This record gives sequence, C-alpha cells and structure tokens, in this order.
Amino acid sequence: RDGYDYKNKQKTKEPDKWALKQLSVIKKLFNSSEYIINATDDDREGELIFSYVYEYLGCKKPYKRMIMDSQTEDGLLKAFGSLKSSSTVINKENAGRARSIADWVVGANISAKMTLKYAKALESINMITAGRVQTVILDFIVTREKAIKNFKSKPFYYIVGKFSTGSEDYFGKHSKNQIFDKEEAQNLFNKINGNNGVITKREEKPFKKDVPLLYNLTNLSRDINTLYGYTAAQTLNICQSLYEKGFLTYPR
Repeated sequence: RDGYDYKNKQKTKEPDKWALKQLSVIKKLFNSSEYIINATDDDREGELIFSYVYEYLGCKKPYKRMIMDSQTEDGLLKAFGSLKSSSTVINKENAGRARSIADWVVGANISAKMTLKYAKALESINMITAGRVQTVILDFIVTREKAIKNFKSKPFYYIVGKFSTGSEDYFGKHSKNQIFDKEEAQNLFNKINGNNGVITKREEKPFKKDVPLLYNLTNLSRDINTLYGYTAAQTLNICQSLYEKGFLTYPR
C-alpha cells in the first residue's frame, strides 16, 4: 500500500506509515499468542485477507476460524464457543486465491492488452475492460439478445387431462410438453379423451426441506425487487442505513 501526502496531494513513493504501524501490531499479537482466531468475513475474500497477512508475516502459529451469525452478545459467545479448525476453511481460502489470480490473469492483463490494441481505433473510449465475471456475463447478454432478435414464433400444442379418483379431481399434463404437429396432438387427444386410465406406478416418499439460511445481500435484493420493485442499489442503501443505526449486521 503506497503512502500518500494529503497536504501536497501526491504519493510519497514510500509504504503507507499507518498500514505499516497496523501490520506491526498484528505481527506482535501473532507472535505473542498461543493460537490465532481468524474472525474476518466468513467468505472467500475474508479468508483470503487473513491468509495474505498470515503468509506475509511468515506466521507459523496455529489458527482457528470463528463464524458469526450475529454480532449480539449471545451470537459472539456462541461463535467463540464453537471455533472451527483451520483445515475446515482451506478450500475457501484456495477458492479466494484462485479468484484473485483469475482477476489478474483475465482482468488486468487482458484489459491492458485490449486497451493498447483497440482503444485508439474507437472514439471517446479511453479503456476497454475485460474481466473474469464481466466478460462471461456480457457474452450471456449478447447471446440472449441475438436469440431474441432471431426468434421466430411457431405454434405448438400440449395435452392436459382432468383425472378423477372418485374422491378428488386433479389435472395432469402429457409428458410430451410441446407438440408441433397438430395431427399428432389430435391423435393423442382422441386416444386419451373419455377413457379410463390405469395407474402403473405409485410412489410415496418423505420430503425434507431445510430451514433457509439467513439473507445475504444478493438474495435479499432479489426478494425485495420481487416484492417491492426496489433496485439492488436502493436495497443496499436501505441496508447500509439500517446497519449504521444498529438494526442489521454488516450488509455485505
């Protein structure tokens, strides 16, 4: 992290003094501890931040992972009472490292190459960006847009039957969902309509549905958009406001 002279509004060309001071505090704590509790955000980015600092300082002390569901007193006591072994989060750390590498390989490198090669030929564009996620999503959008523009409507038929067990009625759709041949659909209808059916197979099995996890920002934004029509940005601003007032944990 580069230092910055705020008075002269320029970089100092030296490491950031505050960051170095903070790093020395962390190093001192690491070295004086029996083991370390990693309490960064419980996701791949949080895991990666800890692993970078741990690796940079050359620390060999064992560490455990704390996972918080909430920042209430009970939530913190529960988290400290059920610390996880570092081996249980190594895959999450590796996923974070892979993402970080991919961002450089695909994002930074290709963005620089594309900009140097094509930006001059395109008016009013200073930079052409590529990215690990961005490029793929743009391809999805372009492919979908092409499919919409080239779509040609074509009529189709499907067969729906009303069945009665004597005590109740229910509807069932024929397994062939879209029938493009009208004659084939008519023949199926004539074969089935008004006739008795035979149940050839009946299965019963218990269904277990897990209690849904607590909201993350992505799932919350989707549900809020469906229920109230808010954009993701509006939802984030509301969550941030509630967080600052103490009603929510960190919204991201």
